[in-house]
Amino acid sequence: MTDDRSPFRVTGSRTAWRCPWFEIRQDDLVLPDGSAAQYHTLVKGDGVWIVPRTTDGRVVLLRAWRPTVQDWCWEVPAGTRKSGASPDETAREELREEAGGEATSLVRVGGFYTAVGVQSEVGHVFFADGVVLRAAGRARLGARRHDGRLQLGARGASV
Repeated sequence: MTDDRSPFRVTGSRTAWRCPWFEIRQDDLVLPDGSAAQYHTLVKGDGVWIVPRTTDGRVVLLRAWRPTVQDWCWEVPAGTRKSGASPDETAREELREEAGGEATSLVRVGGFYTAVGVQSEVGHVFFADGVVLRAAGRARLGARRHDGRLQLGARGASV
């Protein structure tokens, strides 16, 4: 039998900083040896990641500028779940918003803590099949962090 109780005791908790997308929580802890410590956690809503496969069997990636790493990155469409929206609803909206895509089927593959050592976010991963890309949706990308370029992977990608 395992002991699922926390080895840490939280004696205080406060928001150290907040912005519209996340907050930093500062916890005062008592460690197992009795010493005091502070722990900081990035607290944010659940996220979704969508692996889209087009009707001709290609996987879609987006090219986006990421200030955190000061680089252009290839990534799948993703986003933070809005208040009151289900992960499925958010996945469909992010696919439309980020890639201009509509899927004939959307399947939740699983979930995970995205960076358990520093943040509270739960990630929901979806596979979107039969995706049709609409040019009108992709045209909006240049106004944000995306440069409007899509990368279509090799046909026949298996999931």
